[in-house]
Amino acid sequence: MTELRRENIYYPYDNVLQYYLFKNHAIPQLDDEKKITLRTSRNRQTGYLAHDVAFNSYNDFIGTADLLTSTQSPWSRKRLKPTPDSKSVEFWCRNPLDTLAEILENLH
Repeated sequence: MTELRRENIYYPYDNVLQYYLFKNHAIPQLDDEKKITLRTSRNRQTGYLAHDVAFNSYNDFIGTADLLTSTQSPWSRKRLKPTPDSKSVEFWCRNPLDTLAEILENLH
């Protein structure tokens, strides 16, 4: 992915407009499939999106998100029990050095 990002800093998106189109329908919460298909697909009746901005399909839209997360360092579940008589607390974490390296690779 790093090599592909050198060629196109918005990879897996084709351009900045496609990146923002994804972001508008996926952050902070993913819109439903019908809404995403209607507003982002090249295969719809209304043509207000440029061809190079729209996605081919809902699966194409979701696939770009999968590509982004496939290169991140994995999350791991941990349990912490501060004292023997207390309840354990579950939390998720990632390797901080890997996370920092990912941030430094994507400084745009």
